[in-house]
Amino acid sequence: MMPTVTPAVDFRRPLLLLSLLLVLVGGVSCSNGEVEPHTKLLVIGVDGMEWSVMLPLLQKNELPNIQKLMDRGTYGQLRTFNPTLSPIIWTSIATGKTKEQHGILGFDKVDPDTRRQTLFTSLDRKVKAVWDILSERERQVDVFGWWITWPAERLDGHMVSQFSGLGQKDKVWKGTVTENGPAQTYPRSYEGEILPIVRDVNAEFETPEEGTFPARVRELFGQLKPEMTELEQRLLDDSIWSFKADETYARITERALESSKADLTMCYFGGTDVVGHRFWRYHEPQRFQYKPSAEAMKAFSKIIPDYYRYIDSVIGRLLAKCDDDTAVMIVADHGMVAVNTTLDLEAEYAKDKGLAGINSGHHPDAEPGVIIAAGAPFRNKVSPKNLRPSDLESLGSVYQVTPTILHLMGLPVGEDMKQAVMETALQTSFMEDHPTQFIPTWDDDPDWFARRSARAFEGVDEEKMDQLRRLGYIGANGQTLPIIAKPDKSADEKKEGDKKKKKGK
Repeated sequence: MMPTVTPAVDFRRPLLLLSLLLVLVGGVSCSNGEVEPHTKLLVIGVDGMEWSVMLPLLQKNELPNIQKLMDRGTYGQLRTFNPTLSPIIWTSIATGKTKEQHGILGFDKVDPDTRRQTLFTSLDRKVKAVWDILSERERQVDVFGWWITWPAERLDGHMVSQFSGLGQKDKVWKGTVTENGPAQTYPRSYEGEILPIVRDVNAEFETPEEGTFPARVRELFGQLKPEMTELEQRLLDDSIWSFKADETYARITERALESSKADLTMCYFGGTDVVGHRFWRYHEPQRFQYKPSAEAMKAFSKIIPDYYRYIDSVIGRLLAKCDDDTAVMIVADHGMVAVNTTLDLEAEYAKDKGLAGINSGHHPDAEPGVIIAAGAPFRNKVSPKNLRPSDLESLGSVYQVTPTILHLMGLPVGEDMKQAVMETALQTSFMEDHPTQFIPTWDDDPDWFARRSARAFEGVDEEKMDQLRRLGYIGANGQTLPIIAKPDKSADEKKEGDKKKKKGK
């Protein structure tokens, strides 16, 4: 049974109260928990997107598609939290819940009984994601490349998950679509539709044709220097595969937007995060004690801005497939800053060949991410000709993405979600006409997780199941076991604690 809908009322605003009463009389049914309106929405997740990289490119008109969205919508910073681990944050973005609530505590976990290391998977998520909620309410959803969606789960729409392996722990853990990966799609038959795309992208990267994205990658990551150091070669090798994944998901999303009638389409791109970690020293050499050589700067300084230009072109491709009435949200889980600025990174890498010695960019203090939103429900913020960092206000936090999506889809927000709707991004008139509705929780079905787990590998043959068990992806009962971790303070909570400490002094 659907939980009771509770209207959020501000009695100091008569117009809001009046509109709420009208909705209660004519538009809201407590039996189905729906409020109007119902907006078609495209959500583009871009990992590690950083405003300080974007602003100079925007000023030079080199991100035209992002600029168009900003010109007809709103934009700003998106607050995040520590630890800034992609599996945690992207799951919080998709659920509106903390990691303690949703159960995804990092990249991998250890079985307390067997001490075996396994990856977190979608079976570990303890709450409904936004695609589960919308599917239950007869909204069609397509989800492509989102974190912690493997094995792909049943929904009203299509899902192409990220497939990862423990072998990626020495790289950056991000997943991709593989030729023989089990349970990558829902429905299973959808794999037959997207595998030609996977094969095409792989083939193009092997023999790139002039003018294609793989050709651009080859230009950037070919023999950029007469002689590459071991570290430089590692930076390149650990990056190219993520660009293949991004192009694959871009084409899958394009195809879906052409043919699908999805109410919500969600897609994820991770290459911006990868190049930020790997090549920040060449982007801001002035911040590093051991600066790259002039030859290295010539070879590698264009990689980060060029990848942002590529992501802008992907956004343009996706927008070209959208209806005129589709609203768009671009969200980034965190930003990026220079790290290891006093280290001789070549010497550090020579010590153990590990990750510690190769990252020159990171997000240690939960640097805020990016949000850009455009479409009828969103505010239209006038964009200055030469946007500066001081022009960027905070529009909300990563916890508010799912509540905002639910509100745009005409559904109430769970009171157990960390925060509510991102009202600062929405038109005042829109909020007055459509006040937020609440229910206690969307996770009130005790059998939901059991049913979900039981059918997660539906259609996967027993040989694949045995392979997954041997690899440690799943346990004997088809589930993985979550571990208990101490809660981490959000960036906002940490700042508040620091203020209190100062007052005490």
